[in-house]
Amino acid sequence: MSPSTAWRRPYELLLHELQQKHGGEIIQPSEEASSAYGAGDYIGPASPSLRFTAEDKPFFIELSREHQLHIYAIGHTPAEFTLYPRGLVDRIEALLGIDGEVRSHNPEFDRHFSTNTDAKDKSEQLRKTEVQELIRSLLPFVFVRFHEGGLELARDIGPDTDLDVSAIERTVTTLARLLVIAS
Repeated sequence: MSPSTAWRRPYELLLHELQQKHGGEIIQPSEEASSAYGAGDYIGPASPSLRFTAEDKPFFIELSREHQLHIYAIGHTPAEFTLYPRGLVDRIEALLGIDGEVRSHNPEFDRHFSTNTDAKDKSEQLRKTEVQELIRSLLPFVFVRFHEGGLELARDIGPDTDLDVSAIERTVTTLARLLVIAS
């Protein structure tokens, strides 16, 4: 099995196990999507995805072309922004005061996370202590996006990533709770 496809089997097993526990529908990619994926185009998921309900909320899981596991909690949040763990450049910009980011009013939280939003008044959710604690509990992640359609979390995966169902279920439970608090 090549390194570029080694993640597929554990991912597909994860989807089947989640489906057995929560029901839902595994959606197979179309041949057109799979071919476009190989050519570098995106016209839909190139790997199987799962729609299911957990914590009385609809969820969707897919694998992106960047080999990131995306978990979507479908609902509504009044704010639109993306939250990232801070990298070195983010930390330097914050120290120099040139990043211009929305702040949570919690220096410890702001030191560890970077935001991307178009309006400062849309970040009220970040000022809630419970939201900050839930976001921390979701680590490691590439980003968490709050948007009109709900929440999206992206996590890097590879051939050695443990795709433990109970860990994914904890993430789903946390996202469901975050969606309730943020709406």
